[in-house]
Amino acid sequence: MTKKILIVEDDDSLFAMYEPEFKLRGLALLRASNVEEGLKIARSEKPNVVLMDIVLPDKTGIQALGEMKADPELNKLPVIMLTNFGNEENISKAIDMGAEDFILKYKVVPSEVVDKIEQLLGESNEGMSTTNA
Repeated sequence: MTKKILIVEDDDSLFAMYEPEFKLRGLALLRASNVEEGLKIARSEKPNVVLMDIVLPDKTGIQALGEMKADPELNKLPVIMLTNFGNEENISKAIDMGAEDFILKYKVVPSEVVDKIEQLLGESNEGMSTTNA
């Protein structure tokens, strides 16, 4: 079964940059451009991993992470924070709240992001899809 990755990101160019690498590796990339849309897609599509930006139009990615971890339907879903704002406070808070990892956009290329996701999927026993089977 194809693994689904949800990216919650309002930057069209970043999504366009990542999509080919995900397809090349056989991963389906879902996209939301704000938190509310992301939560809705997470519930309906049940992705294996969520990549969450910090700065979004409706809420912060940190707020979204908190909502996901408080929601019994979403709290087991692995979340990787993907942002340009990697100050120690954001990183520490996200990890303390249950984020699996914190990736700085400007320090990685798409293949490295997919490598991290594949590593996480190997460690997390297929992500959310097995918990809701």
